[in-house]
Amino acid sequence: MKNTIKNFLLISFLLSICSFAFSQESDLESELQKFKIELNYTRLSASSYYNLNDSNIYTYSVYDAVNDTTRIYTFDYYHSIVGLKILYDLNTKLELSLYAPISFYSLDEKFMTDEYGNREKKASYSMNRVDYIGLNTLYRLVDKPIYTNLMGEVRIPTGFHNGLYNDSNRNFLSDGAFEFLLGAQIGVKYRTVAWENTLIYNYRAEDFKDQTIINTAIILSTVANTEIRVFGNFTLSTSKFDNARPMEITETISQENNYAVGAAFYMMFSDNFDLGVNYQVTLGGKNTWKSSFFNIRAGIRL
Repeated sequence: MKNTIKNFLLISFLLSICSFAFSQESDLESELQKFKIELNYTRLSASSYYNLNDSNIYTYSVYDAVNDTTRIYTFDYYHSIVGLKILYDLNTKLELSLYAPISFYSLDEKFMTDEYGNREKKASYSMNRVDYIGLNTLYRLVDKPIYTNLMGEVRIPTGFHNGLYNDSNRNFLSDGAFEFLLGAQIGVKYRTVAWENTLIYNYRAEDFKDQTIINTAIILSTVANTEIRVFGNFTLSTSKFDNARPMEITETISQENNYAVGAAFYMMFSDNFDLGVNYQVTLGGKNTWKSSFFNIRAGIRL
């Protein structure tokens, strides 16, 4: 009888441990599902820019004292980004995320074709860095046919030099500056169509001028789990350009207006995997690159 009781207690104890372990595993699995990892790749290129007079500049000239002539050269600017974002759904309303973009910058200057068909390289510049560490929050205030989201982001630069143009150790770009973004998003849904508008204020430290960023998009979703966006994206300086520093192709731009349009496609393959592609081109601006960029991102929910 004692052995029977002993065996019963032992089996009960083992079942309790197993039950606790399975419940803990279920809780852990449920907690992991709140996490999402996004990987993205962006490729931006430009061969001209808009100056302070809104003119499109695509060549420079330099005097060649040896040959007593003026030589004209072009420039090609490239910026590639590999980004990692980790998102966490604190609840159905609040989303937190951490983002780190790894950037690869380059600039090539080449003289125009000579009489032999050759293009001599004038200069090349490059820089690789983690631009910043971004801490983001998104709060879904209203989620109805008319929806509203609030958003904020802190960008902490990985460089520690104070100033964009006074670093004697750099001849190409800068190490960035602290930024704080705060904004709201309002959208209206009607069946398979939505109109979404985002307004963000971007406070920027050091020599940067603050910005207002406006994005307006028409969204079509005629097929389940897919979305097509046609949008305009406008970056506007909050300061006048009276004393703006004119753009130099080897320097970080401290103040600009940029007017761009683009299109994006998004598809959710399952509850745990989604994919998006995005293309954008600059149509006009002031003191800014006339650029185009392509972006692709993939999201995986754990």
